[in-house]
Amino acid sequence: MTWRGTSARPCSRAYGVVMRCRNRETQETVAIKEFKINADDPDADEVRRTSKREVQVLKALKHPNIVKYLGEFYVVRRCTLNR
Repeated sequence: MTWRGTSARPCSRAYGVVMRCRNRETQETVAIKEFKINADDPDADEVRRTSKREVQVLKALKHPNIVKYLGEFYVVRRCTLNR
């Protein structure tokens, strides 16, 4: 899958950035969250725990008013979520 960013303003949070992207093959619009995990950061372990917990919650949630979890992928040691 290849993604193209469509959001003019990515939404930054404490542990990551959420971007609106479009799948170039299917034209499906999704939200992708990129977790910022730096090995030098003293909070890196906490970021990893928090991101794993978020993934577990998203996988378990099934509701029409909550974004659907599609999967995750890693890019250059970065964990990113597709929603």
